Amino acid sequence: MVDESGPPVDVSTCEIPVEGLCDSAFAAVEDAFRENFRARGEIGAAVCVLLDGRAVVDLWGGHCETERLHPWRRDTLVNAYSVGKGITSMLALSLVERGELDLDRPVARDWPGFAANARTRRPCVCCSPTRAACLPSASPSRRRRSTTGRG
Repeated sequence: MVDESGPPVDVSTCEIPVEGLCDSAFAAVEDAFRENFRARGEIGAAVCVLLDGRAVVDLWGGHCETERLHPWRRDTLVNAYSVGKGITSMLALSLVERGELDLDRPVARDWPGFAANARTRRPCVCCSPTRAACLPSASPSRRRRSTTGRG
């Protein structure tokens, strides 16, 4: 979470609370994590890296809000926006690799309801570079960003 509501707070002179563990082989991850607070105005964050089922990095730090009143804790809850898109892409490409998904095959052949209501502009999976193929409510006009960059 980066505070974009006003001028960045100069945190380079104060100690940002960071807790957790970091295997020495991943010291660069901890350095980058701390750098986000000092140089980029990060308010609060967490990162966890598992390798072979073992946590080699499990760090959290900063604060829960822009006022910096409450420290970020190991169990701080956050909204996780759009995390499914990357996972879905990896799964789809795994299916392509195994020959179980053809990116040139018309979507409506596997999902007949897709062609309902004249949704034929994206005839195949590869023609659907955005989520528009999966979300009928994501029409081009709804996907446009506002001029303020907030919507």
